[in-house]
Amino acid sequence: MPHVFISYARKDGADESLCLYNDLEANGISAWRDQRIDPTADFTGEIEDAINRATHVVVVVTPDLKRTDSFVRLEIGYALTQKKPIIPLVFPGGHRPIVIINHTYISFAEWDVGFRCCCTV
Repeated sequence: MPHVFISYARKDGADESLCLYNDLEANGISAWRDQRIDPTADFTGEIEDAINRATHVVVVVTPDLKRTDSFVRLEIGYALTQKKPIIPLVFPGGHRPIVIINHTYISFAEWDVGFRCCCTV
């Protein structure tokens, strides 16, 4: 049974990640996304544990991911060290960082089309 870790930028990916989480769960796919209210608290251990438990890591690729200090980049890096399958979901204006540029991605230019593809991976 898949268990998906959802990585997203709070600045512009929170709504997309919440919709994705809800749609995955509604379709019987277990998912985890950081839902902390206080982003200033140290939650790196919790993130590492969640990635370790995941069978797949989904990256919500939005424009904010371009920031070099994006926490999403750290999550991607950790997932790579743990050899987790990473699936980039590219939303309008988003560009995959170089570290996952060669990963097969799913376009989320249209939600229904992207989500159908996401569920078949």
